Amino acid sequence: MILAHGGVQGDVSTERLPADAVPAVFAYSLNRKLRKLYSGEYFRYRQASGGEFDYPSNTPNLTEDVFITTIYDQAVGYGVQHAVQANQSLQPKLELVGSNYRAVFNQQEYLDVPSSGSGVSELGQDFTITAIGDGGDFPRPMIGIWGTTDRITVEPSDQATRFTFNNNLGTILDQDGRVTQCRSGYDPKQNNHRVLTIKTGSSHGHITTTSQTPTFTNISIGREDQRLYKGAFTEVTMHLGNLTELGSDQLFQTTRTYYGD
Repeated sequence: MILAHGGVQGDVSTERLPADAVPAVFAYSLNRKLRKLYSGEYFRYRQASGGEFDYPSNTPNLTEDVFITTIYDQAVGYGVQHAVQANQSLQPKLELVGSNYRAVFNQQEYLDVPSSGSGVSELGQDFTITAIGDGGDFPRPMIGIWGTTDRITVEPSDQATRFTFNNNLGTILDQDGRVTQCRSGYDPKQNNHRVLTIKTGSSHGHITTTSQTPTFTNISIGREDQRLYKGAFTEVTMHLGNLTELGSDQLFQTTRTYYGD
């Protein structure tokens, strides 16, 4: 049931920030607030010449190499912790393109979310992931969520954008946008079948899938287990099934507008 109040229908509103649509499982961004009430930092960085600092309280000096040590979780809904990399050799490099910061991965770097208290046990077969990133020459996991036998990945690249959920995957052969949204759940437009839907730029596609009961233990930015990402990362949010299809579409469109995609 969709309730209308003050111009807002259910979880849909052009005024809502990405993690305010409904409580997000996690919300990471290098460039903006994802919750209206969030007052913390976006990320922590390390200057090559020494010292660690938080942004936006401090501004990185990009006349030298700068590396990301932590991306702070803005969700505060499911107890997800920050994405962290303490090993300096595995920290992604920070770059500024236009007015937006990006984390650059070259199949070595990654940031892990500690499994303790991470909310990963809340994840199931109904979810929406909205991510911004520019991939390299081949689809590789920019976002990885996995367990012993189950996995979810978002894999952008210049050639194709891939969304995997266990053995099912959807691929956009012609990537024409940096904002990618991956959704798993029932779709009224597909006779209420369970589908995996992927959208990027003006392209979209779906594949019918069966019901599953997955179990996940790990969340990372830049890898899925031993598979590592090549490309740039900017932002990601994940919502569970209580974010409706209409809300997912609103989130996708407003995110594209914000990043000029």
